[in-house]
Order: sequence, then C-alpha cells, then structure tokens
Amino acid sequence: MIPHTRHANSPRSLISRRRRYQEKLERTIILEVPDGNGGYKSIKGRVMIDFWCDYNLVSRNFGNRIFENLDSAKPYIIVDSLGGEANAIREFESRWHCIDDPSIENPGLRFDPTMDLSTFHVMEREKRFDVILGYADIIKYDLLDIGKRPHFAAPAGFRSLRQSVDSTLGTTQAVCGN
Repeated sequence: MIPHTRHANSPRSLISRRRRYQEKLERTIILEVPDGNGGYKSIKGRVMIDFWCDYNLVSRNFGNRIFENLDSAKPYIIVDSLGGEANAIREFESRWHCIDDPSIENPGLRFDPTMDLSTFHVMEREKRFDVILGYADIIKYDLLDIGKRPHFAAPAGFRSLRQSVDSTLGTTQAVCGN
C-alpha cells in the first residue's frame, strides 16, 4: 500500500495557502482609558476595520468592561438610516493600538506599536463586535496599505480615447484604437 501524501494543489492545501494571504480586516486591539488615579486601565478585545462606518464604536458588553453604571446613561442617535436608528450611550476618548496578525503573510493593514488617540461611542444595545474603527481614523492614521490592495483590470466597456493628431508638426503619428 502506498502511503498517502498531500499534493501541493489539493483543495486543502489551496485553502490553507489562501488563508495565509487573506486579509480579514480584524485585529486585536488594546484600549487604554484613564482610571481616575492618574493611570490607565487597559482592555483587550477584537477590532473590525470598517470603511463604511463613520464612527469608532464599542459594543455595550465591551463598554461594561470599561465603565460602571452604563444603565443610567441617556441614549443619543449616532446613526439614522433607512434601516432605523442606532443609539449610543456614551462618548469617550481612548488611547489605542492594534496588534498585527502574524498569520497573515501579506497584510493589507498596517499598525505601529505607538498609541493613537481617538473618540469612541458605546452602543446602547449589544452588538456582535467588541470595537469598530471607522473611516475617519482609517484615513487619519493611514491604516490601509494601498500598495497591498489587489490590482483590478479595466472595467468592461473601457476604451481609451483616440490620440489627437497635430498636423502642424509635419510628422506622422499613429492612432491606436477605434
């Protein structure tokens, strides 16, 4: 009987290789908030990088790990859309930094070990995330590595314009395309 060997192009090895290069836009984040005694309280969680979110958000559950008495906070509208309103109950500033994921060989996000300062909003209801970093801070702290984004072909129907021919030059110019 021939022993089983894993082929380089087997579905499992292809999936394994794809996972190494797949950017999940999630990382581990450490938030630091003032503890009231001149120091900082560190809280670790998972962060999602969301280009479509205008704000930095913290889930209710994660907010309970930071603050006491969130139940007495008055809600305010943070998002009003066709899908309804989303309320936040507290706004706060926090120092934060993200930890890069070593399992991603070609990450599309970049973080440095320094602490950045941002404003966050604790959501009124429990959500399925710890922290979301929104568009403004993605741009402000240059978190997206543009050089790592996939290169796309020209969209269907794309056609370059004809080059103009300058007849005053007296030279023949080739015109490409229709």
